[in-house]
Amino acid sequence: MTRRRYFWAGSALAATLVIAGCSSDSGDVNDATTSTASDDVAATSAPADAATATSDAAADTAAVTAEPTADVEALTASDDTFTINMPVDWSDAGEAAGEAAVLATRSDEPLSDFFNNVVVVKDEPLDDLEQSIADTGEELAGSEGTSEVLDAIEVDGKEALGLRVERTQSDVELVQVQRWVEHDGSLFVIVLSSTPEGADAAESDFADILDSWNWE
Repeated sequence: MTRRRYFWAGSALAATLVIAGCSSDSGDVNDATTSTASDDVAATSAPADAATATSDAAADTAAVTAEPTADVEALTASDDTFTINMPVDWSDAGEAAGEAAVLATRSDEPLSDFFNNVVVVKDEPLDDLEQSIADTGEELAGSEGTSEVLDAIEVDGKEALGLRVERTQSDVELVQVQRWVEHDGSLFVIVLSSTPEGADAAESDFADILDSWNWE
Protein backbone atom coordinates (compact mmCIF):
# COMPACT_ATOMS: atom_id res chain seq x y z
CA MET A 1 0.00 0.00 0.00
CA THR A 2 1.31 3.45 -0.89
CA ARG A 3 1.79 6.12 1.75
CA ARG A 4 -1.22 8.07 0.47
CA ARG A 5 -3.48 5.03 0.62
CA TYR A 6 -2.31 4.24 4.12
CA PHE A 7 -3.28 7.79 5.15
CA TRP A 8 -6.92 6.98 4.49
CA ALA A 9 -6.77 3.66 6.29
CA GLY A 10 -5.08 5.36 9.25
CA SER A 11 -6.74 8.76 9.61
CA ALA A 12 -10.33 7.60 9.13
CA LEU A 13 -9.70 4.72 11.51
CA ALA A 14 -8.09 6.96 14.13
CA ALA A 15 -11.00 9.38 14.11
CA THR A 16 -13.46 6.51 14.44
CA LEU A 17 -11.66 4.93 17.36
CA VAL A 18 -11.50 8.21 19.27
CA ILE A 19 -15.29 8.34 19.13
CA ALA A 20 -15.60 4.67 20.01
CA GLY A 21 -13.33 5.19 22.99
CA CYS A 22 -15.81 7.68 24.43
CA SER A 23 -18.58 5.11 24.55
CA SER A 24 -18.64 4.93 28.33
CA ASP A 25 -18.91 8.70 28.76
CA SER A 26 -22.19 10.09 27.51
CA GLY A 27 -21.26 13.56 28.72
CA ASP A 28 -19.14 14.29 25.66
CA VAL A 29 -22.21 14.63 23.49
CA ASN A 30 -25.31 16.43 24.65
CA ASP A 31 -28.26 14.12 25.06
CA ALA A 32 -30.97 14.80 22.51
CA THR A 33 -34.23 15.92 24.05
CA THR A 34 -37.37 14.45 22.59
CA SER A 35 -40.94 15.09 23.47
CA THR A 36 -44.19 13.34 22.75
CA ALA A 37 -47.52 15.12 22.91
CA SER A 38 -50.38 12.64 23.06
CA ASP A 39 -53.54 13.76 24.81
CA ASP A 40 -55.93 11.07 25.96
CA VAL A 41 -59.33 11.50 24.40
CA ALA A 42 -61.94 11.27 27.13
CA ALA A 43 -64.92 9.06 26.48
CA THR A 44 -68.17 11.00 26.48
CA SER A 45 -71.78 10.00 26.19
CA ALA A 46 -73.31 10.33 22.75
CA PRO A 47 -74.74 13.81 22.22
CA ALA A 48 -78.34 14.09 21.24
CA ASP A 49 -77.55 16.28 18.24
CA ALA A 50 -76.10 14.30 15.29
CA ALA A 51 -74.21 17.30 13.95
CA THR A 52 -72.52 17.79 17.31
CA ALA A 53 -71.60 14.10 17.38
CA THR A 54 -69.97 14.36 13.96
CA SER A 55 -68.04 17.45 14.99
CA ASP A 56 -66.82 15.83 18.20
CA ALA A 57 -65.75 12.69 16.34
CA ALA A 58 -63.71 14.75 13.87
CA ALA A 59 -62.04 16.62 16.71
CA ASP A 60 -61.25 13.37 18.51
CA THR A 61 -59.75 11.89 15.34
CA ALA A 62 -57.56 14.95 14.85
CA ALA A 63 -56.37 14.77 18.45
CA VAL A 64 -55.45 11.11 18.11
CA THR A 65 -53.73 11.33 14.72
CA ALA A 66 -51.83 14.58 15.24
CA GLU A 67 -48.25 13.78 16.18
CA PRO A 68 -45.32 16.14 16.70
CA THR A 69 -42.56 16.08 14.11
CA ALA A 70 -38.98 15.79 15.30
CA ASP A 71 -36.76 18.74 14.56
CA VAL A 72 -34.01 18.01 12.02
CA GLU A 73 -30.68 19.51 13.05
CA ALA A 74 -28.20 20.48 10.35
CA LEU A 75 -24.46 20.09 10.80
CA THR A 76 -21.86 21.89 8.66
CA ALA A 77 -18.32 20.68 7.99
CA SER A 78 -15.54 22.57 9.77
CA ASP A 79 -14.25 23.83 6.41
CA ASP A 80 -17.76 24.83 5.24
CA THR A 81 -17.62 22.51 2.23
CA PHE A 82 -20.90 20.69 2.92
CA THR A 83 -23.86 20.36 5.27
CA ILE A 84 -25.81 17.30 6.39
CA ASN A 85 -28.89 16.64 8.47
CA MET A 86 -28.15 14.56 11.55
CA PRO A 87 -30.51 11.67 12.29
CA VAL A 88 -32.85 12.06 15.22
CA ASP A 89 -31.02 11.25 18.48
CA TRP A 90 -27.59 11.91 16.94
CA SER A 91 -25.28 14.77 17.92
CA ASP A 92 -22.19 16.64 16.78
CA ALA A 93 -19.05 14.67 17.71
CA GLY A 94 -16.44 16.85 16.03
CA GLU A 95 -14.45 17.49 19.20
CA ALA A 96 -14.20 13.77 19.93
CA ALA A 97 -13.06 12.95 16.38
CA GLY A 98 -10.02 15.24 16.44
CA GLU A 99 -8.29 17.33 13.79
CA ALA A 100 -8.28 14.63 11.10
CA ALA A 101 -12.04 14.97 10.64
CA VAL A 102 -13.91 17.83 8.97
CA LEU A 103 -17.19 16.48 10.37
CA ALA A 104 -18.27 13.82 12.85
CA THR A 105 -21.61 12.84 14.32
CA ARG A 106 -22.70 9.95 16.51
CA SER A 107 -25.74 8.39 18.12
CA ASP A 108 -26.62 9.68 21.58
CA GLU A 109 -27.15 6.19 22.99
CA PRO A 110 -24.60 3.34 22.71
CA LEU A 111 -25.41 -0.16 21.56
CA SER A 112 -23.14 -2.90 22.90
CA ASP A 113 -21.06 -0.11 24.49
CA PHE A 114 -20.44 1.49 21.07
CA PHE A 115 -21.84 4.68 19.58
CA ASN A 116 -22.80 4.39 15.91
CA ASN A 117 -20.92 7.21 14.23
CA VAL A 118 -20.03 8.90 10.95
CA VAL A 119 -16.66 10.57 10.40
CA VAL A 120 -15.60 12.53 7.30
CA VAL A 121 -11.94 13.12 6.42
CA LYS A 122 -10.56 15.15 3.50
CA ASP A 123 -7.39 15.19 1.39
CA GLU A 124 -6.16 15.65 -2.18
CA PRO A 125 -7.60 13.34 -4.88
CA LEU A 126 -5.87 10.06 -5.78
CA ASP A 127 -5.04 9.12 -9.37
CA ASP A 128 -5.82 5.45 -8.75
CA LEU A 129 -8.93 5.82 -6.60
CA GLU A 130 -10.57 2.47 -7.29
CA GLN A 131 -7.37 0.55 -6.54
CA SER A 132 -6.81 2.65 -3.42
CA ILE A 133 -10.26 1.73 -2.14
CA ALA A 134 -9.66 -1.98 -2.69
CA ASP A 135 -6.23 -1.79 -1.03
CA THR A 136 -7.64 0.15 1.93
CA GLY A 137 -10.30 -2.52 2.43
CA GLU A 138 -7.71 -5.27 2.51
CA GLU A 139 -5.50 -3.28 4.89
CA LEU A 140 -8.33 -2.57 7.32
CA ALA A 141 -9.75 -6.10 7.20
CA GLY A 142 -6.40 -7.81 7.73
CA SER A 143 -6.27 -11.59 7.81
CA GLU A 144 -9.30 -12.03 10.10
CA GLY A 145 -11.81 -9.56 8.62
CA THR A 146 -13.60 -9.15 5.30
CA SER A 147 -13.84 -6.31 2.80
CA GLU A 148 -16.16 -5.70 -0.15
CA VAL A 149 -16.12 -2.97 -2.78
CA LEU A 150 -19.66 -1.57 -3.15
CA ASP A 151 -21.47 -0.19 -6.18
CA ALA A 152 -21.21 3.56 -6.65
CA ILE A 153 -24.01 5.88 -5.58
CA GLU A 154 -24.50 9.65 -5.87
CA VAL A 155 -23.93 12.08 -3.02
CA ASP A 156 -25.53 15.39 -3.99
CA GLY A 157 -24.75 14.79 -7.65
CA LYS A 158 -21.21 13.44 -7.18
CA GLU A 159 -20.24 9.81 -7.74
CA ALA A 160 -19.35 8.10 -4.46
CA LEU A 161 -17.50 4.79 -4.62
CA GLY A 162 -18.05 2.42 -1.71
CA LEU A 163 -16.36 -0.02 0.62
CA ARG A 164 -17.69 -2.27 3.39
CA VAL A 165 -15.34 -3.76 5.97
CA GLU A 166 -16.07 -6.14 8.84
CA ARG A 167 -13.22 -6.56 11.30
CA THR A 168 -12.18 -6.61 14.95
CA GLN A 169 -10.26 -3.67 16.40
CA SER A 170 -9.22 -3.40 20.05
CA ASP A 171 -11.48 -6.38 20.84
CA VAL A 172 -14.50 -4.59 19.31
CA GLU A 173 -16.30 -6.14 16.33
CA LEU A 174 -16.88 -3.38 13.78
CA VAL A 175 -18.89 -2.98 10.62
CA GLN A 176 -17.69 -0.01 8.57
CA VAL A 177 -19.11 1.43 5.37
CA GLN A 178 -17.08 4.04 3.52
CA ARG A 179 -18.03 6.33 0.67
CA TRP A 180 -15.24 8.00 -1.31
CA VAL A 181 -16.26 11.09 -3.30
CA GLU A 182 -14.34 13.83 -5.13
CA HIS A 183 -15.63 17.39 -5.05
CA ASP A 184 -14.08 20.73 -5.96
CA GLY A 185 -10.51 19.42 -6.09
CA SER A 186 -10.66 17.39 -2.87
CA LEU A 187 -11.34 13.79 -1.91
CA PHE A 188 -13.77 13.12 0.92
CA VAL A 189 -13.98 9.76 2.69
CA ILE A 190 -17.21 9.31 4.64
CA VAL A 191 -16.92 6.52 7.21
CA LEU A 192 -19.83 4.87 9.05
CA SER A 193 -18.89 2.66 12.00
CA SER A 194 -21.14 0.41 14.07
CA THR A 195 -21.17 -2.96 15.77
CA PRO A 196 -22.84 -5.91 14.00
CA GLU A 197 -25.82 -5.58 16.36
CA GLY A 198 -26.33 -1.94 15.39
CA ALA A 199 -25.47 -2.24 11.70
CA ASP A 200 -29.01 -2.22 10.28
CA ALA A 201 -30.06 0.91 12.15
CA ALA A 202 -26.70 2.57 11.48
CA GLU A 203 -26.86 1.95 7.74
CA SER A 204 -30.40 3.30 7.61
CA ASP A 205 -29.23 6.46 9.37
CA PHE A 206 -26.21 6.61 7.04
CA ALA A 207 -28.48 6.53 3.99
CA ASP A 208 -30.47 9.43 5.43
CA ILE A 209 -27.26 11.40 6.05
CA LEU A 210 -26.07 10.86 2.48
CA ASP A 211 -29.49 11.76 1.08
CA SER A 212 -29.40 15.05 3.01
CA TRP A 213 -25.86 15.92 1.89
CA ASN A 214 -25.54 19.40 0.40
CA TRP A 215 -22.31 20.76 -1.11
CA GLU A 216 -21.86 24.43 -0.27
